[in-house]
Order: sequence, then C-alpha cells, then structure tokens
Amino acid sequence: MKRYLGAIAAVGAAVACILGITCLLRIAALKEEIRQLRSQVTDESRTISNDIDGIYSRMQQALEEQASLLSAASWEYGDADLADRSIQVRCRVTPKEYTAGSTRAFLVCDGEEQEMSLENGEYTAVVEIPLCADSQITSVFFQDGDVVRTQALEWIFSPQYEYLPMVYARFAGRGAATARDDHSVKSWEGLVIVDVEDPQKAGVERIDLVCRIDGQEMERIPVDLSYEGQESYLTQESQGSNSRRALPERQSYREGESSQFYFYLDKSWEIPLGSRLELYAEVTDGWGLHHLALADLFESDDRGEPLDEPEGWWLVGAEGSVYDVQGDPVYVVETDIYP
Repeated sequence: MKRYLGAIAAVGAAVACILGITCLLRIAALKEEIRQLRSQVTDESRTISNDIDGIYSRMQQALEEQASLLSAASWEYGDADLADRSIQVRCRVTPKEYTAGSTRAFLVCDGEEQEMSLENGEYTAVVEIPLCADSQITSVFFQDGDVVRTQALEWIFSPQYEYLPMVYARFAGRGAATARDDHSVKSWEGLVIVDVEDPQKAGVERIDLVCRIDGQEMERIPVDLSYEGQESYLTQESQGSNSRRALPERQSYREGESSQFYFYLDKSWEIPLGSRLELYAEVTDGWGLHHLALADLFESDDRGEPLDEPEGWWLVGAEGSVYDVQGDPVYVVETDIYP
C-alpha cells in the first residue's frame, strides 16, 4: 500500500510540475499577447492622431486657399549682374478677382513697392535684389481706386546660398612641424578635399592649391580635374591601405549640383619663426568667380612652437569667400558668425 501511495505521490508531483510549467508558458504567452495588443493600440492611436493632424492641416490649408486673394503665386531667380552685385527675381501672381484696366498690383520687397504688369490674367514683375544679402517679399496688394486688398507672401531670398556656388575645403591626412634655428618646416601628406555645391550648375573651370605665408602667395599648384587625374590622386592616397575612396561613375562625374574633388599633397614649406602658413583651395567657376576656401593653416610662435588655436582656425573647412575676376570681393565670409 505504501508503495502505491509513493507512486501516486510521484505521479501527482509530476502532474503538478507539468501543470505549473503549462501555466507559466500560458502566462508568458498572455503577456506577449498583451504586449502586442498594447503595441497595436499605440500604433493605431498614433495613426489616428496623424490622421487627425492631417485633417486639421488640410482644413487649414483649404481655409487659407479659400481666404487667399490668389489662385497661384511663384518666383524664380533670373539673371545675375556680377558687376552690380545684384540678381533678378521673376515673380508671378494670379488673383482670383481683378478688373482689367482698373486693378493695379504691387509687390512689397524689403519695404519698397514695385508695380506689376498684367498679361493673360497674370501679374508679373522682375525685382532686383542684392546678390549677397537676404531679401524678402512680404506681400502683394491690389488697388482698385480707393480699395486696397493685401495678400501676405513671405518669400525669403538668400541668393548667396541658393544661386552662387559654395566651396568648402579640408585636409585629410598627416601633418608635421619642425622648428629649426631660424625657421619652421611644415609638411603635409594626404588629401585636400574640395566640396562644391552648385545649385545653378555654373560648373568648375579649374582648381588651384594656394600656399600663403603671412598673407603673401608663395606657391600655386594646379589640380588635375580630369577623371584620370582624380583617380591618380586617390590611388596615391590609398597606398599601404586596404580601403580606397571611390569616384562617381565616369558618365556622372562633375554632373549635378554637388561635386567633390581631390588633390594628393605631399609637400613641405619653410616658414620664418612666428609666421603663419595658410593652405587654400581656389576654385574658379564657370562664371569666372574665384572661391577661396581655407583647407588648413599653421602658425608658430617666435621659438617655432605651433600655436594650438591660431587666429581664424574656425575658418578651416568653412564656406569660401568669393571674388570677381579683378579680385574684388563679391562675398566674404563673416568671421564673427563663427565661435
């Protein structure tokens, strides 16, 4: 009898263990179901919230369009006058209501009014704004006798960023400086990388690497912009390395609004103690403008020791200044916008 009781107890314990494990598994499954339900509810709530926001946005847009005096409005950059440092903006507005021969339209640009011309139901105007400063057309108003109706536009223009090419340069590699008795030797070995943002596709005619010591140009090195020349620079830079930078496909090289160019630099310059050496990339674009971007700099004290933070170090890698064919500044980087 005792033997049977022991067997029954063992079977009961085994059944209890199985039931316990089954309950634990069921609890874990329920927890996972609850987690999934919570996640589903959160996703659905987010979707509903986004839909509601979209409805509000569409309603607001519809109300603004209904309240607007215009059925269409647009602008685009026109021709630039580099000598005058100005650029044209072609503006178009189509009013929902107007009376030919009676309704006059005026744009308000930087606080100045300019009348528009009517042709085929569309009012147009060409506005001249500074090439290297921000401008804003705040509104257009329509005048019928003593009745004036005004429509806000809030068009903001920054042609120095939206029209002119922008150039950035930096050095990627190794550098060393050695102090001698009466001079320092500064050497670079690596790539000078030049990035060009060209929204109007003016193009790049040439790039020169320019070395200046205490503001005086000491050497100018032309950069080979051919596909083969760029490949050669990258090959030199990758020697002894398992990785190599890649150019775009040949058919897309120098196409589009963004381009990157390279120059392999392996050179040393001697400079007097306490002097400053600046390494620039000078890009000449298709309009004849010269973009001067600081790629690196070195400055020492009277003992030839390099300065940790020479004046203007924050301009290394920053956007380049722009000069015309005569060397007069078109746009000069404002140093006080950097720390």
